[in-house]
Amino acid sequence: MPGFIFQHVVQPRYAETDQGGRIHHSAYVPWIEEARIGFLHQQGVAYAQVEAAGYFLIVRHIELRYRRPIQFGSAVSIETRIEKQGHASLTFAYTLSQQDVLCAEAHTELACVDRQGKPTVLPENLKSALAKLS
Repeated sequence: MPGFIFQHVVQPRYAETDQGGRIHHSAYVPWIEEARIGFLHQQGVAYAQVEAAGYFLIVRHIELRYRRPIQFGSAVSIETRIEKQGHASLTFAYTLSQQDVLCAEAHTELACVDRQGKPTVLPENLKSALAKLS
């Protein structure tokens, strides 16, 4: 599992820029969320079905380190991988690059909870999909 990397590409929108033509820092979090959902989808896990079954992966920690500004006008590549899998949690790592230049690194820790917000083990379909990566 540690070796599997999902590649996601985002085309920055003009609305995500600041006055200097750089991407505003607030745009990065939705991008990594989009990459994470894409990662799960590629593994055959539709996040909407996970929620419909009563499981929710909530962000309990996020870390984002900006290295270089992302400029408007060219695509951003987001590499996503699972860094750690617990019984009721997942930790994802991300790198965001533009034109092969590292621009940011991020980590998210997600806790699995039920409809009442109580911690619960990861659903079987998610665990079995992720087991195929190892």
